[in-house]
Amino acid sequence: MSLEDLVHRVESRLLRLGRMFCPVDPLSALYDALDRNEVQLRKRRADLDVAEAERVSLQTRLDNRRAAADLLTAQIEASWASGHSDRTWRLALELDRMRQEIAEDEKRLPSLSQLTWSLGFAVRQLERERARLENRRTA
Repeated sequence: MSLEDLVHRVESRLLRLGRMFCPVDPLSALYDALDRNEVQLRKRRADLDVAEAERVSLQTRLDNRRAAADLLTAQIEASWASGHSDRTWRLALELDRMRQEIAEDEKRLPSLSQLTWSLGFAVRQLERERARLENRRTA
């Protein structure tokens, strides 16, 4: 929990305590909704940042592995052509392992992309809700 989250929680609790002793402000429900929205928006943005960083990292790793697999393929062909069967065999085993890793990454990438899209959508919805609440507050 960050310091900002802690301060926000304390402020919210003090606000609730104050409401117990003072008459309810007609805008208090609106301010509560704005507070809840802010907390949810901050959480979703943090989740989105983490998921996006993970997706970018996975895509980079996948691109690097694909390039390395292409290089290994060329090395295998050169090794085979020069008659180095032991080296060819080792490179082929390494290429097989790398292709398995590529397949695992390719399988994981769509779900991670879907997660980042969903979190981005949730952030956009919360931002629209916040704008509506702000308009109600100023109206």
